[in-house]
Amino acid sequence: MRQVLSAPNAPEAHVAVAVLENAGIDAVVRGEHMGALPLGPASRPSVWVRDEDYEAACKILGVEPESPTATQPPFRGLIIAIIALLLFLLLQA
Repeated sequence: MRQVLSAPNAPEAHVAVAVLENAGIDAVVRGEHMGALPLGPASRPSVWVRDEDYEAACKILGVEPESPTATQPPFRGLIIAIIALLLFLLLQA
């Protein structure tokens, strides 16, 4: 397993997992309950995928491979939330 994303909060990590799973990539959130600890970035939730899915997951989430903690583009979380909402609405139809 490899870390593909370090999220600022658990809801954003779960949205990323939903986006990946919708694309057929199994993913899990690790460390979502660590946010109460004052450890800075080390206590942030992270999204993990199988090694063989890492490159595809990076591409889907717009993350540079091998740098899961790199600064993300502004509004990235909003874009993921909008995509998840659209997928939810499409599945309801």
